[in-house]
Amino acid sequence: MVEVMLAIVVLLVAATAAFSSQMTSMRLIKQSREQGIALADLQTCMEGVRIVPVDELPVAGSPYAHGQEVAAYNDLHLRNQRLVVNYQDYTLGGPIPDPLIVTLTMRWQDDRGADQTLQLHTVRTR
Repeated sequence: MVEVMLAIVVLLVAATAAFSSQMTSMRLIKQSREQGIALADLQTCMEGVRIVPVDELPVAGSPYAHGQEVAAYNDLHLRNQRLVVNYQDYTLGGPIPDPLIVTLTMRWQDDRGADQTLQLHTVRTR
């Protein structure tokens, strides 16, 4: 009877370890998937930024205005997804620097409610 009890305990420990490993693996796969989605959205938005002439990018009223959310990406694929465009060394109403450094920042919440952030940068010149 003792041997059977000991065998059951060993099997339970092994099963618990395997289950824990599987759960961790699933969480990492989901996290990787979310980062892939965020990166794809950032790349798509960056293509839009590359199409617009440099002098029209950061100004108020532009879909890619400095410091503003790009509305087309709000809650698009991820929970509480927000994409913000910033231009380094640019202040609203001021001259547009050349080169213009563009930073896209994507923020979202993962399935556990933790905040996640991913950025993409590029440089535009006249």
